[in-house]
Amino acid sequence: MLLGVLLALFYAIVIGYCCFRFGIIGDYFALVTLALGQSVTLAIIAFRDVTGGSLGFTLKPMGTSFLYFQFEQKIYFYYASLVFLILTVLVWKWIDHSEMQTALRAIGEDEIAAATLGIRIIRYKMLITMISAVMTAVGGVLYAQYITYLNPTSLSGVGISLEIAFKAILGGMFTPWGPTVGAALIVALEEYVRLSFGGTFVGISQIIYGLALLLLIIFLPNGICGTLQHVFIKARRL
Repeated sequence: MLLGVLLALFYAIVIGYCCFRFGIIGDYFALVTLALGQSVTLAIIAFRDVTGGSLGFTLKPMGTSFLYFQFEQKIYFYYASLVFLILTVLVWKWIDHSEMQTALRAIGEDEIAAATLGIRIIRYKMLITMISAVMTAVGGVLYAQYITYLNPTSLSGVGISLEIAFKAILGGMFTPWGPTVGAALIVALEEYVRLSFGGTFVGISQIIYGLALLLLIIFLPNGICGTLQHVFIKARRL
């Protein structure tokens, strides 16, 4: 588990520095990260003797073990995930109230102008990339230990990368609870469809999710939480 988090940090440093050092930004950086995820998927399939290939593999059960983070009762994973969620929100709040937030906003508006003001662009972009990679890796560790069965589709690739981003967009990217709300809505929708229809309408939840996301991007670009926050602020001003 620790090795997985360290490897994610290592790849974030290597890929992030190469991209930022040579000016790969914006949509191009997003494409690089998607390509990296797909490369990981192909590597998992290629090293099938170790990873199980496209069929995946099941973690070796260790019984109840805090060292290997395996528990017979799933309630422990709930509390661990809750603690991690609170930690991520606290990190978000820390970044939002630090000089990093101001620097990143300036970089997002105009990198050249930010550089002329003395903002160390590569430093701040590397920091936020490293933080993102570590937190994503920890989330992946929790997921792996909870599910115990892993395959390339559930671990990496374009699909899972876009799914994570779309959930954040749905809930609202610029509010602390936006990604959590978006993820909760999508998971609840998928589980409802699965329990109600079983295998009759395979993929219908993704269709509904795609239509809802399209409508939200058009009419609610700030996401659900972001829109509600703006409405609440306007109501208080009145």
